[in-house]
Amino acid sequence: MHVEVSSEGVDLGKMQLKDFTQKPSTIAEVKVHTSVKDKEVEDADGKDLEDKSKVHQLLMDIVLRGHIDFLLYGKKLLNGFPFKVLCKSIYEGDIDNGHPPSCNVRMSLDSAILCKFRRPPLHNQVRVLL
Repeated sequence: MHVEVSSEGVDLGKMQLKDFTQKPSTIAEVKVHTSVKDKEVEDADGKDLEDKSKVHQLLMDIVLRGHIDFLLYGKKLLNGFPFKVLCKSIYEGDIDNGHPPSCNVRMSLDSAILCKFRRPPLHNQVRVLL
């Protein structure tokens, strides 16, 4: 999985996460720690980011991209389906206080394949921790 973090249009860093396996109807917590060095920003934007960071009130956008492999009894049935998780306008303080963000998940699956298996949708969740 690839993660991008930004705050009001300013890039706060990117990172690659290790692959993991998640069982159906469970929650996976993903810890994201990004940083940037020598990033040029407008003076006012830099000051605003610094001030908001000190009081844990950064307004952030987080984008996770990756692919999902479906396993059945340990064997890959379907693999490589792309997904994107968009977490928009998240306050850093809310995450610090244990309030998980509301995110939009997009996944590109061929509906014909899903109909073939007639399996109800999985209700897995991924939590983003900063």
